[in-house]
Amino acid sequence: MKKISFDEKTIAEHDKERGTRMKIEEPETPFLYYNPATDSATDLEAVAAKLNNGSELPKAVQMAQEMDEETKKAQDFAEKRKGHYDEVARLKEWRKQHPTTNEEEEEDDDLSHK
Repeated sequence: MKKISFDEKTIAEHDKERGTRMKIEEPETPFLYYNPATDSATDLEAVAAKLNNGSELPKAVQMAQEMDEETKKAQDFAEKRKGHYDEVARLKEWRKQHPTTNEEEEEDDDLSHK
């Protein structure tokens, strides 16, 4: 069997040349800081005014309006459904108040068969 052997001397020389840790060079993250000396508050107010007066609403406002529309549709549907089932109950009450006689039912049946 063959054993694995490392050249410890060469590895030690290599570590001395490069160091034990590798330095990663990255540029700093670009970020604009507010400088009160050069930036004026009117610039910020102008930007805010443009955002507020723009034709496009912020996403949060648009989503809130869509949610309001959805809840309104759901409420309308619930009212219509409730009205439908109330109509059936009203029909049952009317039938209780206005019972049909057997003669009327027979006449209705005779007319529908002719």
